[in-house]
Amino acid sequence: MTTRFGSHVLPGEDGFRTVLALGAGAALVGFAIAAFIPRQRPAGPDALPAADPARAAEATGAQA
Repeated sequence: MTTRFGSHVLPGEDGFRTVLALGAGAALVGFAIAAFIPRQRPAGPDALPAADPARAAEATGAQA
């Protein structure tokens, strides 16, 4: 995976391809993990208490 350039040893083409393949594999694994993280969903109308102030205070624990 290396080549000589005078007295220096440099990475060869196979080394670059190996590192590129490892990076691509790591990116795919990261994408797969991120795809299973649940998203936050905006609160819909069912998430809010009814318009009745007594029920709203009861749900939040506030004094009416």
